[in-house]
Amino acid sequence: MQIDLNKLTKYTKFIDGVEFEEQWEKVKEEFKEVKDEYCNFLEYGYKIMDGLGTDEQYEENMKKLKGELLDLITASYNWLDLMNIKESDINEHCQKLDTYLSKGGKYEDKNN
Repeated sequence: MQIDLNKLTKYTKFIDGVEFEEQWEKVKEEFKEVKDEYCNFLEYGYKIMDGLGTDEQYEENMKKLKGELLDLITASYNWLDLMNIKESDINEHCQKLDTYLSKGGKYEDKNN
């Protein structure tokens, strides 16, 4: 899957004049909406398994869930922009992810 997250850079106008804490609240709000939409998605999935829902309802709920996740990514991207994220931050994060992958895709055990 190739997704160009650079497309989100043109939506930083949402944070013009926004304070750091305000954007954090927006990220939390979007996360709550993702959780709510995921619950709705699961509910319809169970209805379909029980023969009570339709594939169209399932697809519509999947579309809503994806939309909320993209809203969360956009809010998070904008919060990172307020933090003045740098290429070096991204590179450091990618190095950490590469380390996880080299360990079979497991996140690092903080106890070791």
